[in-house]
Amino acid sequence: MEINLKQPDGPQAYAMGRLEEEASPCTLRVQKAKERVLGALPRVDLERAKIMTESFMTTEGEALVIRKAKAFREADLPPIVIPLVKL
Repeated sequence: MEINLKQPDGPQAYAMGRLEEEASPCTLRVQKAKERVLGALPRVDLERAKIMTESFMTTEGEALVIRKAKAFREADLPPIVIPLVKL
């Protein structure tokens, strides 16, 4: 029994990092944005996580979209703002 382990071509190969050397280089703007994202420290809002978890526990059995909507309504926290950064 022989198994053919042919490597994927096209978008799958790119997604798997096999065609990086063939991809066009990033622009300076994209490179700066990438560095900013990769250099950011992850943060967790414990209050928000607790409220969301409690809401999900009380709405068990309902449709996921309804559970999410109720959780966000209960959290009643200010929206997440992504600051504009000059690149």
